[in-house]
Amino acid sequence: QRAVLEPLTSVDGQDEAPHAFFYFREEKSLPKAEVIIEFSDAEREAYESAFFEGEKEYATRLDGLKQNITTHYEKLGKKKNDPQEIKKRIFTYNPILDPSLLNPEDDSFKGRFKKESLYEFGDRVGEDLKGAVAFQFKERISALSERREEDTLETELDFHESFVETRTKLFIGRKELLKKLHDYVNGDSHKIFAVYGSPGCGKSALLAKFYQELKETAQPEDSNSLLIIPHFVGASPGSSALYNLLIRLCEVLKARYNIVDEIPTDIVKISGVLCDFLDKTTDKTVILIDGLNQLDDTNKAHDLVWLPRVLPDNVKFIASTIEGNTREVLTKLTDEGFEVTPLTDDERKSIIQKIPSTFCKTLEEKHIDILLNREETTNPLYLKVAIEELRVFGSFDKLGELIASLPDNVVDLFVFVLDRLERDHGKDIVERLFCLLECSRYGLTTPELKELLSDDKEQVHLAILRQIRDYLLNRGEVIGFFHQQLSKAIREKYLDEAAFSNLRVPQSLSWHGELAEYFMAKSLFLNGENREDPNVRQLIEQPWQ
Repeated sequence: QRAVLEPLTSVDGQDEAPHAFFYFREEKSLPKAEVIIEFSDAEREAYESAFFEGEKEYATRLDGLKQNITTHYEKLGKKKNDPQEIKKRIFTYNPILDPSLLNPEDDSFKGRFKKESLYEFGDRVGEDLKGAVAFQFKERISALSERREEDTLETELDFHESFVETRTKLFIGRKELLKKLHDYVNGDSHKIFAVYGSPGCGKSALLAKFYQELKETAQPEDSNSLLIIPHFVGASPGSSALYNLLIRLCEVLKARYNIVDEIPTDIVKISGVLCDFLDKTTDKTVILIDGLNQLDDTNKAHDLVWLPRVLPDNVKFIASTIEGNTREVLTKLTDEGFEVTPLTDDERKSIIQKIPSTFCKTLEEKHIDILLNREETTNPLYLKVAIEELRVFGSFDKLGELIASLPDNVVDLFVFVLDRLERDHGKDIVERLFCLLECSRYGLTTPELKELLSDDKEQVHLAILRQIRDYLLNRGEVIGFFHQQLSKAIREKYLDEAAFSNLRVPQSLSWHGELAEYFMAKSLFLNGENREDPNVRQLIEQPWQ
């Protein structure tokens, strides 16, 4: 009454409420109880009580309200000279009752509408909501659409190009593996090529280097006859969403090959359209996807049902993943590929000498030998983290002892790094900084971190981030973690790994309210607020399922 029929103030500066919609159910859709022969006396009484107004006055008032709404939109339609106004605002639906079905709200009586008879009603509600959103945000949507057409693909490519540059700075060796990738691209295989390996083994760096070589070795006259689409999961905001990945691949192909077919919004249909677009390619096309296992586990992303099974003659498709379910599925799709092998002694020596720090240039042979005797250093990530820790160690005489005392896996080595940062900068600031980054979905910007840390230690947290910059991922202004092992170390040290491993995100990607409360409570707790509040402590310490 006060929002639509006789508004106290205009809504959105307009004469009528632009987003008001009404849905009237036909009265005849609910037959009187006495005509339903299937009901017992008790069921008939419960049915009448639930669905029919007992007070005549209330029924009359409800009928009057419906009539006032109808009259309001009849008058508004005449005022706007739009006879369809009333149909746009009021929808009358006529569902079919099935007396044999238990009522979902109260199983003490029977009678509910058949689901299929409500589809039209549901579709209409969806259309009205979409139309209202389009009307409310039409200028914003128009601006975003223009921006998407103009620079979205180029901006996305910039993210992946930037990622390639950072991952290849210290790339050493791997010539045999790179040759296998080149042989695949130049061969006649019609299958996907799989790159497997353990976390930190260098898969991303390998594919980044291959992407660089592929671009550099292409002859100038071939630059227009070779299309390379790199996609490193995690390199950009939204790059871990399967929907965004498929849309991007389709849009790049559509733009390059002047394909007129429309790209559907239904993700089930998009994978089929991707295959159709690949069939329409006229030049050699190479698609690189790094980190299948890091895709958000929605829309059956890890089932890989969206991957093409057979590739056209001029299309090559390379994908990487770690061990686990995604690898098992990928292995069933192709017998093409290889495992990223550990670093050789020569490669490890070259990495030690190439890391751009004064300290490593003066590392003695005896210390290099101690490093090489540790099997863990055949993992590129472990070796890099270890050398960086040696670089900042203060006692040259005790380097050998430090190397021997290093943990024997990457996760524990990152915990070792966190311990050292705590000693250098203080436990409180280190814990708060890394927990905030870990609790964020895509990462945080520097201003956001400054606000959330809510103290005068901005220079301190910037100094901490500079010390681990090689393990961070910068998506524009957003700072996040690149390596899952660093995230796991933070959860293990600060956030109870068992609780995090049990978290489940709904398929809709909307967080449960309780989970949001957990993150908020954790943030407040780390900021020193409510630290003694038993409710907050209980909230952050309970096991989350």
